[in-house]
Amino acid sequence: MRVTAGQIDRIIGCNIRRRRLARGMTQQELASDIGVSFQQLQKYEAGTNRVSAGMLFRISVVLGVSLYAFFEAGPGDENQLDNEAEVDPSFRQSDR
Repeated sequence: MRVTAGQIDRIIGCNIRRRRLARGMTQQELASDIGVSFQQLQKYEAGTNRVSAGMLFRISVVLGVSLYAFFEAGPGDENQLDNEAEVDPSFRQSDR
């Protein structure tokens, strides 16, 4: 199975939501703390909008977790990613 950018976006979004709920935060609270609308945060959590590296760092600081925490596949993510997944070659940067 090849891992697509969309699958990774959804896993990151699910992990943002999981970590937010574990901290007992509402979408409005987290959105306010990171400087976006709650609608934008909803899109991040759904995986419909891609989270920039800078924004992901900001979210990790507010939630008190490492950046790596957002890339872990959790329960229910087996349809998004499996342990034997192969990264799509289009993700690899060509040598110049």
